[in-house]
Amino acid sequence: MLRRYKATPEDEFETEFIDVDVLLELYVEEFQAKRKQNLKDLQKEFMRYYSNRKEGVFTTEEIDKIVGQSVPTISPSAFVKYPGSFTVKRAFMYALTCKDNTDSVNLVEFLSGCNRFGLDCPHPTIHKRIGLFGNEDDFDQVVKSQLSAYNVE
Repeated sequence: MLRRYKATPEDEFETEFIDVDVLLELYVEEFQAKRKQNLKDLQKEFMRYYSNRKEGVFTTEEIDKIVGQSVPTISPSAFVKYPGSFTVKRAFMYALTCKDNTDSVNLVEFLSGCNRFGLDCPHPTIHKRIGLFGNEDDFDQVVKSQLSAYNVE
């Protein structure tokens, strides 16, 4: 991940730099692997519920359970979060209407809804703006409370 380059052509020695391309490639590979695992978990949990019924009719509570047992739901910070119950319901509504607009859902339609609304995303998304963008919260106070939650001073 570290490469040696001359900072300027006049330098006689080389300096170590982090190769950003390698770092980005590692990040993308990790993201893809975790996303693939989330999709497998969603598929496995959906099929477990689907196999117990003749038709693919689900309630919103069942879909909440499927997603809650398959993907992370607790975020490490107050500034980011995983999709909530409302997003799960939007994905379910999309799955219901994306093909035949019936009251049943199959695996492909379910995964399509999960993908469209980011339920398979392995990392949380930013949901809270900092002070410059209209948030009234004291940024320093929020950071201190986050650090104290992890016993960091």
